[in-house]
Amino acid sequence: MLRSVTSAGRVAPYPALEVVTVDGTGPLILPDAKARDLDFLVGRSVVLSGVVSANLLNRTMMRVSQYRVTATPMPADGTATLIYRGGATDAAGHFMGRTELRVLAGFDGKLFAATGMWSDTPNGVDPTPAGPQGIVLDRPHGEWRVDHEFAQFTASNNLGLSFLEAVRFTRDDRGQKLAAPVDLLLAGGTGSNEVFARRTGDSPWVATGLDARVGPVARRNRSTRAATSYVDPVTHAETVFVGVNGSGIWRGSFASCTGLIDWAAVPEFKSDGPRGRIMGLSVVDGALYASIDDKVLRRTLGAKPTWTTIFTMADPANKAMQAGVRKVSALPHPGRTAQDVLIGYEGRRARAILLDPAHDFAPREVLALEGVFPDAKYGLIDYDGAAVIGKGDAAIALYGLSVVHNAGGYFGLNPNAVIAWQAADGRSGQFVLVDRSLPVMPPLVAARRILPSPFTDEIGKVVYFAGMDMYGNPNHNTAWIMAMSVAAIRAAIDPPEVAR
Repeated sequence: MLRSVTSAGRVAPYPALEVVTVDGTGPLILPDAKARDLDFLVGRSVVLSGVVSANLLNRTMMRVSQYRVTATPMPADGTATLIYRGGATDAAGHFMGRTELRVLAGFDGKLFAATGMWSDTPNGVDPTPAGPQGIVLDRPHGEWRVDHEFAQFTASNNLGLSFLEAVRFTRDDRGQKLAAPVDLLLAGGTGSNEVFARRTGDSPWVATGLDARVGPVARRNRSTRAATSYVDPVTHAETVFVGVNGSGIWRGSFASCTGLIDWAAVPEFKSDGPRGRIMGLSVVDGALYASIDDKVLRRTLGAKPTWTTIFTMADPANKAMQAGVRKVSALPHPGRTAQDVLIGYEGRRARAILLDPAHDFAPREVLALEGVFPDAKYGLIDYDGAAVIGKGDAAIALYGLSVVHNAGGYFGLNPNAVIAWQAADGRSGQFVLVDRSLPVMPPLVAARRILPSPFTDEIGKVVYFAGMDMYGNPNHNTAWIMAMSVAAIRAAIDPPEVAR
C-alpha cells in the first residue's frame, strides 16, 4: 500500500491504492475488470494499457482497468524521516506547496524554512502561489505552519528565497552598546533585490531598504543569493554582508533610530564577473569569504578592507551552463586549531576542494563527480555550505550534491538525495537519505541545505535536510524536509559490522 506524508510527518494511506503493493524490486501488473481510481505520487512512471505516462505531476487521478507501476529501487543505507512534503495545509488552513525547499535556519528557538517556485507547474486544483513561503516548525515533532507569504518575489522572476540568516547585534551603527541584544532573521532571494527582516515572537516581516540602495542598474538581475553577519576582529564593528547579483557585496549595520539595518551608499565590493553571481558569504576563523562566479575571495581585516582572490576554477572543461563556486564552509584541520576552507563547485567536472589557509590556500581535491557517478554529464556539489557534526579531529562535514545523467533517471536526474561527507581525518564518502517507513521514496534529487537542529532537546543529536532541484523541469509540490539522527548519520558513514 502506498502512503502519503502529512505536514507533521504522520503517514496516511491512499485508499485508492490499498490493493497495490510496491517494494521497489520491479514492475507490478494488476488486472482489474471493474476498473478503479488510482492516485499516483509525484514522479511516478505509469504504463496504462501500453501507453506510458511518465513522471506524472502532483497527485494525478486516473481510472483504468489495467496498469503497471514502476519504482526506482532506493539504497537503504541511511535512516531518516520525511517530515515535510509540499502540498500540505497547516492548522490555519494555509496551503503549503512550492517546488523547492531552499534554506533552513534556527531562530527564536524554532526551525524556519523557505521555499522556491522554480519551474512550478500548477495542477489547476491547488491555490495559485503569491510567491515563495516562509514556514516554521515551533518544536520537534510539531506541525509546520506558514509564517509569511513573500509576494514581493514575483512569479515572473520565478525562483524564490535563497537565504535565511539569523543575526544578533549588541552594538549599533555608531559603535554604541545596545541596552539589550537585537536578534533579526533576514531573508532574500531571486525575484527581488530587497532584504526582509523580522524580530522574535510574532513580529512581522519588513523591508530593510536595500533595493533602494542598489538602484536600477542591477535591478534586472533582481537576486540576493547570500548573506552573513560578521564582527571584524580588529575594529569590532558588527555588520551584515549581502551579495547582490550583478552589483556586489553590500555592508549594513544596525540603526537604533529605525530598529532596522542601515545599508552603505555603495557596495564594498563591486562584482565584475561575467554574471556577478554571488553564491556564498561565510566566516572561517574570523575571516570573511565570498564565492563569486568561478572564484573565492577573502576580505582583509581592519578599517580599510580589500577583497583578494584566493581560488579560481582552472579547468576549462568545466566552463558550462551555470558552472561556479558555491558557498564556502569550514572544516577543522587535524592537529591544528585553524580550519580548512571547504568549497564545492558545479559543472561538467564538478568538484569538492579543501583549501589550506596555512599553506597559501593550496587546493586538495576531495571529491570528483565522475569518480562517484561515471555516467554523469553535469553535477552540482555543495549547494549552500556544509553542516559539521562533531568537533576537532572527529568533525565531519555533510553537504548535498545532485547529478544529471547521460540517460535514464527522473527527468534525467538522479532521484536520490545524495549526501557527501568529508571527515577532518581525511576519510570521505557518500550516503543516501531514505525513509524506511515509506514503501516507495518520492524523488528528492538534491539536499540544498543541511542544518544541525536548533531545538534544545536535539542539539548534537539531530540534523535536518531540505531540498529539491528540478533543473528547470516541470514539477509541483516537490519541496521536502527530512530529519536524521546523528547516530544514524554516523552509522551510515561507518556501518556496524554484521554478525556472522
